[in-house]
Amino acid sequence: SAYGAIPTIEVAHCLQQESAAIYFSNGKLNVQRLRKFFMQEPLLTIDSSAVAWVSNAKVEQNKVAAFMSIADDGSVVEGTQKAKTPVKYVANADARRLKNMNEILVTRGSITRPMNMSVNAGEILLINEKKYLILTAAHEFQSGALGGGFVNASRFWIASMSA
Repeated sequence: SAYGAIPTIEVAHCLQQESAAIYFSNGKLNVQRLRKFFMQEPLLTIDSSAVAWVSNAKVEQNKVAAFMSIADDGSVVEGTQKAKTPVKYVANADARRLKNMNEILVTRGSITRPMNMSVNAGEILLINEKKYLILTAAHEFQSGALGGGFVNASRFWIASMSA
């Protein structure tokens, strides 16, 4: 029940059960399934040497749980099961929701480039013939007015679906 709970946690839980994300586009908040993001054509092609890669193999193996529930008839309902992963119980969940909960985004790296305000979260980049979703796009401008350096850059944190 969402009563008395922190709203952000409840929204995140609902989004995980539907394998979806909230994103901002054309002045509106939107909700879209994660797999649909990857159906977009890539906005840019980036050389892999421009990426500060993050290795998440052990984190992904140990933190991305398999999910299970109990059906009304008492039978066990399982989502996608993987070897050597923790299992979490979710009350009143069907097989579709349990499967959706396994489809998550895993951060794979970050990219710093000259400022490009037209690139935002929710866009797809192509790196080594593989699509990556921009999770976060941060744009920085420092004029150096007080004697500091002049900075004009964009940084993108990229992710792909869990294996």
